[in-house]
Amino acid sequence: MSRDPELPPERELADDPEPSPERELADDEEWDDEPEEGERRPPLSRRTILALAAGALVLALVLVPLAVLTVPAVSDAILLPKASADLVLDRSDLPPGFTTELDQAKPLDLGLDDSQLGLVRKAQLVAFGFGGGWLRTFERAAETGLVQVNAGVSVYRGADGARLEWVRTIAELGGAPQWKRFSLGADVGDEFVAYEQAIAGAHATLVYYRYANVLAQVSLTYRGSADEAFRGAAKAARDLAKAQTDRERFARFKP
Repeated sequence: MSRDPELPPERELADDPEPSPERELADDEEWDDEPEEGERRPPLSRRTILALAAGALVLALVLVPLAVLTVPAVSDAILLPKASADLVLDRSDLPPGFTTELDQAKPLDLGLDDSQLGLVRKAQLVAFGFGGGWLRTFERAAETGLVQVNAGVSVYRGADGARLEWVRTIAELGGAPQWKRFSLGADVGDEFVAYEQAIAGAHATLVYYRYANVLAQVSLTYRGSADEAFRGAAKAARDLAKAQTDRERFARFKP
């Protein structure tokens, strides 16, 4: 009894069958198709070329979407785009006197309209797994103190996709000389960074963080003297970023 090395162990051939005359003839014909040394192979027929092209196209249509869809790994505890409005600060998280100036679903990337995005950038976000998000802006008419808050989230299919966009954005923010890193004094999300800058008569801060498969930001403006504005802006940034993270944590683990 012989075992065919190409077959799994559980499948054995009882004996080696004798090759049929037809099989031998076919084998001879197959070898006859090989060009002899120095002989040129005849060109492919039009039908063969079209068949090969069609096969390559089908393969591309199958593999390319699979490659795009598998860039971000799905995290074990996902936050869904349909709940993105619940992941963002609302007026109950802010001091009295604020009004909501903007409250809308977030298109691709930092509130930009699709028409303002290049095709390459848009394709990159789709590949990362961007699924949607939400933006809210609040304002308060006052000469001093906290006067403006911007909050937003972007929800990705998985934490890996969110982190790819996180790395890209951090590199972009690092190239903006007007923003300076500062210590927030608290941990926010899974990874975060805090920036500040002085502006005329006020101070601005930006907290950007990733929590699971969500990228989020809280930016604000605090009016006052230089020292007072910085201290007020830093404290407000810390408190509001924590409040927004609490919303996301609740949405992630709620029953």
